[in-house]
Order: sequence, then structure tokens, then C-alpha cells
Amino acid sequence: MIKLLKLNPFVLFLILTIPWFISYFFELDDWIIWISVRIFSLVILLLWFLLLDQELMKRIPVKIQLSNTLFLVNIFLIFLSYSVLYIIGDAGKTYTVTGLAALPFLYYFYAFFQVFNHLSKLLTYVEEEKEVPLGKRIGEIVLFFFFFIGVFFLQPRIIEALEKPEVVRLKYQKFNNNK
Repeated sequence: MIKLLKLNPFVLFLILTIPWFISYFFELDDWIIWISVRIFSLVILLLWFLLLDQELMKRIPVKIQLSNTLFLVNIFLIFLSYSVLYIIGDAGKTYTVTGLAALPFLYYFYAFFQVFNHLSKLLTYVEEEKEVPLGKRIGEIVLFFFFFIGVFFLQPRIIEALEKPEVVRLKYQKFNNNK
């Protein structure tokens, strides 16, 4: 899995963009094939984010306590919302949502921001080996947001961060009551 994260930026760009390119610029006659290509392209991107999260979490210094639970929940909700949208929605139809029904859509935008924020946090924490405030991570968040361009700037830094050794964390401490 780590080999996938250490790919050349141009190769990674091709892997991530070819399915999107096919679904946007080639006229697919069958609606099911179009949905399948779109969901497949989303799965590739989200899997890359998940793999990046798992590998960078292993390299965070012990003094930094960071949870990825909200990240994992948001990745699942993004996948679920895209899947539901593509399955239920009709091709070329627009939808207007107002009132309380707009709240899930607002959370969807928050979820994307949180995913990019979490990944930028992981990358900067591993690079600098200390907690970095949000103001110094805005550039990374923007690069993750525009990932298809940002991959050329982020991938060399990610490869360098993945070269660092994994941090061993003790999950259990043995107590000896027999003294």
C-alpha cells in the first residue's frame, strides 16, 4: 500500500484523473455505466485519502494526540451521499433544496473541508513533528481542495514524510501489583 502512496506525481495524477476525464468528456450511452465510472473515480480518490491517513497516522510523534474518527465518518458519508445522489438522481436534472432539507448538504461541504483539514494536519504534523496552527496549514488545505493540481506540490512532500520511520505507540501498559 505504501508503494501506491509513493508514486510519481504525474502517475498519481493520471490514476486519479482518467476516470473523471472519461465520465465528463466521453458520451456514455448507458446510464449505469456512467454512474459506475463516476462512483469508481470517487472510490479511487477516497481510497487514496484513506491510505494516506493510515500511513501518516503511524508517523505522528507520540506527544501529539490526534484522532481520525471524524475523518473516517466523513469519508463514509461523502461516499454514501455521492452514491445516493447518483442512484436516485436523474441525468441532467437540477434540484433545489431549501429550509431544513439544506442541512445535510451544508454538512456535506463541512465534511469535505474537514477531510482536507485532517490530511493537511497530518502532513504538517509529520513534517514538523509538532502541532501546527490552522493559519499555517491553509496552503495545504487549498492544495488538497484542488487536488488534481495540488498533487504536483503535495506528492513530493508526502513521499518525504513517508520516508520517516513509524512511531511505536504502546497501547497497553503492564502493571505489576506483586511488589
